[in-house]
Amino acid sequence: MKSGKRLYFSKEQLIEYIKEGAVKSNKEIDAAAESYLNNKR
Repeated sequence: MKSGKRLYFSKEQLIEYIKEGAVKSNKEIDAAAESYLNNKR
C-alpha cells in the first residue's frame, strides 16, 4: 500500500518474501554465468 512518499507492507507479506529467499539481479546472474564459463575452460 502506498501513502504519499511511503510504502507500507503487511508483516505476513514481508515474512513470506524473506522465506522465499533473495532473488538475484540480472547483473548477478550474468556475473555467475561468466565466472562459470571462465572456470570451465
